[in-house]
Amino acid sequence: MARTVFDINIDFKKSKGSYVFDKRTNKPFLDLFSMFSSLPLGYNHSVFDASFDQKIKHIAHLRMSNNLFHSDEFEDFEKKFLNISFHNNLHFCSTGALAVEAALKCGYEYKKNSKAIVLGVKNSFHGINSWGFVTDSEISSVKNRVANYPKNNWELHSLDVLIEKLKNITQSISSVIIEPIQCTAGDIYLDVEKLKKIQELTSQTASLKEKQLLASKLQLKDNKCPVCDSNVDKLNPLFQEEHLKEEIIRIREEIVSKEKEREMYNQKRKVFSEKLQHSRDAEATLRAHSINNKEELLFYKGLE
Repeated sequence: MARTVFDINIDFKKSKGSYVFDKRTNKPFLDLFSMFSSLPLGYNHSVFDASFDQKIKHIAHLRMSNNLFHSDEFEDFEKKFLNISFHNNLHFCSTGALAVEAALKCGYEYKKNSKAIVLGVKNSFHGINSWGFVTDSEISSVKNRVANYPKNNWELHSLDVLIEKLKNITQSISSVIIEPIQCTAGDIYLDVEKLKKIQELTSQTASLKEKQLLASKLQLKDNKCPVCDSNVDKLNPLFQEEHLKEEIIRIREEIVSKEKEREMYNQKRKVFSEKLQHSRDAEATLRAHSINNKEELLFYKGLE
């Protein structure tokens, strides 16, 4: 018999909802594992009725190559999925690890620089397939499983360090991969505002880098446009390499300034919160001793 982690022999017919039924003990068990959290509807949900079986029976028995063949069923699914997605482009994968691999490959295809590196966040788990070495090897539950994976110069940082890294880029970066909820490391929810900041930094830098690359190739010669050969006095600032370099520096300085400003407001908020808590503690003390005014307070002070 094959070795398994859990000593349970599943009865697929009797398992229901959040409970998995074990044939060995003839008992149901609350399933907190849920097949790596891939069972949002649980076992034998009522949605999987005869009409559902009829709808998918001609599809479910094959592995459809959706990128090679068109189908009405896929188009219908895509339309419905886009209604709940916050992205306009979709890429479907059969597992999370394959999705990670596809995303990293897309980054390299877009960057077209094999020496570029991938940045990630500590305590992140991105699967243990062929590109699983981006998974943090210090996570206890996967440490031994990735011990012999190939090493490279990709970097994992805390969110704060990652933000600073992106502000002062000195290396070519293919992509930044982040697991917003680090379940494998212990149900850790990353700071949404910091995630937004990282997205903002990567988007701005990527856009300006592309324009800078184009500007380096687009140079006037004898006041003539290299594309259409028409007479031109000067290039639009968006296509002037020096201007773009200055713009990148300006944006980085502005981001640093905003970060300092945010830190200052956070500090002020912390001080205010502490003062507010002291006031609440004092009010609670006064109520506990039935002190209602300044005179009563002075009276009690005189008794000390």
